[in-house]
Amino acid sequence: MNDTDLTFFLRPRSVMVVGASTRPETLGGKIFSNLLQSGFTGGIYPVNPKAPEVQGIQAYPSVSEVPGPVDLAVLVVPRDAVLSATAACGELGVRAVVVISAGFSETGEEGAELERLLVETADRYGIRLLGPNCMGVFNTDPGISVDTTFNPVPVIPGGVGLVSQSGALGCAILGLAAGIDLGFSSFISIGNAADVGVADALRFWETDPCTRVVTCYIESITDVAAFADTASRLAREKPVIAVKSARSDDGIRAASSHTGALATDERAIDALFRQSSVLRAASIQEMCGWAAAFQSCPLPEGNGVAIITNAGGPAILAVDACSDRGLTLPVLSHEVQEELRSYLPPEAAVANPVDMIASATADDYRRTMEIVARDPGVHMVLILNVTPPIGSGSLDVLAAISRSTVADEMPLVSSFLAVDSFYPQVTTVEGAPPVYRFPEPAVSALAALARYSRNRSFRDEPFDGLDTRRDDAATELARIVESDTVGADGLLPHGTASEIVSAYGIPLPVQEIVTDPDSAAAAAGRIGGMVALKALLPDLMHKADVGGVVTRLHEREVREAAIAIEGSVTAAGHSPDGFLVQEMVEGGVELIVSVRRDRVFGTMLMVGLGGYFTEALQDVQFSRLPVGPAGVERMLRSLRGWPILEGSARGEGVDIPALVDLLGRVMVLAEDHPLLEEVELNPVICLPEPKGCRVVDIVMRTSSPIEGDIDA
Repeated sequence: MNDTDLTFFLRPRSVMVVGASTRPETLGGKIFSNLLQSGFTGGIYPVNPKAPEVQGIQAYPSVSEVPGPVDLAVLVVPRDAVLSATAACGELGVRAVVVISAGFSETGEEGAELERLLVETADRYGIRLLGPNCMGVFNTDPGISVDTTFNPVPVIPGGVGLVSQSGALGCAILGLAAGIDLGFSSFISIGNAADVGVADALRFWETDPCTRVVTCYIESITDVAAFADTASRLAREKPVIAVKSARSDDGIRAASSHTGALATDERAIDALFRQSSVLRAASIQEMCGWAAAFQSCPLPEGNGVAIITNAGGPAILAVDACSDRGLTLPVLSHEVQEELRSYLPPEAAVANPVDMIASATADDYRRTMEIVARDPGVHMVLILNVTPPIGSGSLDVLAAISRSTVADEMPLVSSFLAVDSFYPQVTTVEGAPPVYRFPEPAVSALAALARYSRNRSFRDEPFDGLDTRRDDAATELARIVESDTVGADGLLPHGTASEIVSAYGIPLPVQEIVTDPDSAAAAAGRIGGMVALKALLPDLMHKADVGGVVTRLHEREVREAAIAIEGSVTAAGHSPDGFLVQEMVEGGVELIVSVRRDRVFGTMLMVGLGGYFTEALQDVQFSRLPVGPAGVERMLRSLRGWPILEGSARGEGVDIPALVDLLGRVMVLAEDHPLLEEVELNPVICLPEPKGCRVVDIVMRTSSPIEGDIDA
């Protein structure tokens, strides 16, 4: 189906409900009741073979007897009647069909086959299909005002679009949103997503003027490329917030390489969201809290937060939360502090947080907020209020800050620690900022605003000007594949892998491949200085596991070390093809760098702390190719070990430009040679600038049956 426009779902001129019921308590009855109560002014056609009318509207005994034309049909029929009903819709010329009915791929193989036939039927008639096993759609645009869901909660119109893969969670989200006065422009329940998916919903909201914020509940992403492209475009104009479920260890798929073991669906999803500028929320509550802030607040121009409170405890919680989320608390200028001291009690703290103490009045809040907002280091304001036993009540404080113009200039959010009866009254205060029950969710919302503001200004251009010998690498790869000397699992011999990476300008230590202990000693003499000695084991990725690696050897020690290595690897059941003698690269920081192809996510780049730290710390970041120099540096800065790389943690950093250049060359190598399934460089020794990097070990694998592909 090439038509990706969801107009007929969300802006229909007429709607037919097949299975509309006269009983409002049934699914078919509730959907039809919601459609009538939504105020939809287009044609409405209930289909019910047993009733002449449904809820006061003339009914039709079958689809074929509906006069039409019909843009949208909603099927609320038994599973086994869905295919015939869809075909009847096709004969009538219906353009879009929502299948509420369940019992398809979510139930097993039989249901999956029925779902395949359903898609085939819809495709034959040129019908776009939503569901099956979904909740329907609504659009609150006053010019449309259509609701085909069985949502039991009245929807508040607003600027938030919601796509949900779960109908039940869709209902829960709408219910939670109603409690915090969060309004929606439209809702799309995709259910099993047999045809219409998340990317289709995002594409609709790109051009929908009523939608200012997009929220998503996602269980799986089947078309990663479509999602990435659409989300990236949309997020440049409107914030996209997502909750992705299925984050447990059961989702992890491991392969025999470090890369495969670390490449879980969660890391890949995180990379996909980061590159697409999608904000990933940890929970439904957090997603709704962020959406409320985006719907009400302008974007901040920086990370500086001013906290204004009447109690010290909540302020301490807020300060900790700001620190955890990368927000800063600037010390207010001398001029601002002096102005605050002119009217606040002597006991008040005025540096930031500004603690006005419990006697603070509603006017104190308003006045303090307006003074603090003038400080050039302040980009966001957080109001904290604990209902005091004396003085202004919390509702008075909320009304006072709502009258201020600060919210027009910068993000303003609040946390009111009040009695339960306070919160329903929030909706009665005109122009009220987002209200959260505790400080941490309020800070979380500010952090989301700041992150999105940074994302919008982020630009990443492709790598350019990398000098490579691509033809030499292609020739060497073709030679080894045609000679049928590729090892188990598609592993390339170390010599071949070295030739290929060298052709792409990826730096290696001085090294020689030899056949026996005597030749190893002679090679060590030619290389000079201390060397590392490694057994060449074509069928084993990790040679150190069987005693196949010895480091820091002098020339005189190499022969005996080679004999010992032969004994160790032979005892472990392996037969070495010779030895690799390398100059000893010392100092610097060990990293792991790799690219790996995945049938769901495409080609993924990984970088992180390497060597023995790879599995112990798992401090790695992924990005989906393509990614440019700015994106690579953002990956590096996202590592927990970034302070080590930049030098702030140990006094001397590494050659970051050389590392970024190396990552670019590895990516170009992978893009040039689709036959390569995986390239892992571990460890890469990153030396202080300007000494560059050295790749100490290489795992290179050609296409073969893949174990451990990431499933979204």
